[in-house]
Amino acid sequence: GKFDIIYGQKSVGFTKEKSMDSLSNIDLGTMASEMGAMQMTHELMLIGAICSIVAGVVVGMFGLKISRLLSALAGLAVGTVVGCAAAALLGLADTTFVIVVLACAAVFAISGVFLRKAGIFLWILFSVTGVLGVLLSGIGKVGFIIGFVLGLALAILAIKFFDPLVMISTSIIGASAISSGVLMMAGKSHSIILNILAFIAAVALCIMVQFSMHSRKLKKKEEGQARELREKESREKEIEKARMLLDEE
Repeated sequence: GKFDIIYGQKSVGFTKEKSMDSLSNIDLGTMASEMGAMQMTHELMLIGAICSIVAGVVVGMFGLKISRLLSALAGLAVGTVVGCAAAALLGLADTTFVIVVLACAAVFAISGVFLRKAGIFLWILFSVTGVLGVLLSGIGKVGFIIGFVLGLALAILAIKFFDPLVMISTSIIGASAISSGVLMMAGKSHSIILNILAFIAAVALCIMVQFSMHSRKLKKKEEGQARELREKESREKEIEKARMLLDEE
């Protein structure tokens, strides 16, 4: 049969045959593959967001405790760049190129474990510059310059004030990963205001956690030192009493 659809003031006629032809033109295989690709993309984004949150928590809340690992990672990155540059200058290729890069990366990473302050200097410089550069990317090159200046300032100060500056810088890096991961999971990653608010809240949380843990550590250390001092004084008093008894005899 034939049926009419009223669209505005026009009557458009369709037949069952035309409707069946339209349905037959739909490629169900293509539609299914597109839906599968969308589902896979969503799952990958979810996995990425979870990994970002986990990494942010580890770096942001335990940055001082894993400072040697961060120093080694900075050395690994620098060693890789140095290795690539050296291999390119020497005109190496294929297997030899890879061996030189891996060797340089390994040497710099091991050096970062022992030269912790040097490695942390590089890690803070690169990480803070990158994070702030991304956060301030809306103002162009000026944002990157601001990020570099602040990163360099924190890196230099970390040489003198190691513990507090490492905690502050790692809190900034970790907070960036946490806030971006949370907003990505919530589907609000495009909101600039929410990004700023989430970042500030995450920074405050990470700093509070790190400084409170560090404070407890210092308190336990001081209590241990006080206990050792009391025990030493007690032993000295016992020795003095024993000496006095021997003198009386």
